[in-house]
Amino acid sequence: MDAEEGEGRRGTEPPRGDAPGEGPRFATVGRRALARVVAWVGLSLAASFLLVLLEPSFRVPFNELYVAVELALIARLGWDVGKLPFGLRVVGADGSAAGWGRATLRTLVLWGPNLALVATTWVVEEPDPAFASVLATASVAWWLLVAWSIATDPEHRGWHDRIAGTWVLDDPDPPGVAPPRLAQRAPGTLADPGSQVPDSGT
Repeated sequence: MDAEEGEGRRGTEPPRGDAPGEGPRFATVGRRALARVVAWVGLSLAASFLLVLLEPSFRVPFNELYVAVELALIARLGWDVGKLPFGLRVVGADGSAAGWGRATLRTLVLWGPNLALVATTWVVEEPDPAFASVLATASVAWWLLVAWSIATDPEHRGWHDRIAGTWVLDDPDPPGVAPPRLAQRAPGTLADPGSQVPDSGT
């Protein structure tokens, strides 16, 4: 394989380890679910602390806060509040942090129904209960489908990862250590046209 052909495949292959034959350690759905619970509990405690400091009538926009914090951390650092304790890292094909472009697309796909529900409460002061119930049900169903997509994918990539061109690695190294570099495609590696997403954040 010449250098030009190898360069053309960089956007379709997962990051791999430096040692010959060493592949990436993809995070399983179980560890990702635990990381999600930790993040949710951590930010819930932070929101409760804000309620204590501020007026009791002040509404902490928890959903918006959660999504914004997750987006910013994954875009710039590759991990969020829940993934950090487990050593999980969200990376692009080159092994670096996702960047703003991929992280934003990943977030929009992952949180689509939930964001639609939040936007409805902003636009409509008293949204129709039936419509709100449908959106809430769709949000739960979507999360279950995303979990299924992670569990059944050979690289444990959910639909949001495939669309955004990201991988979640189970990397025990502490933050600041460069993730595995991209290597040549190994036998059985799935080509992924959806990972060729332009990223303006790096």
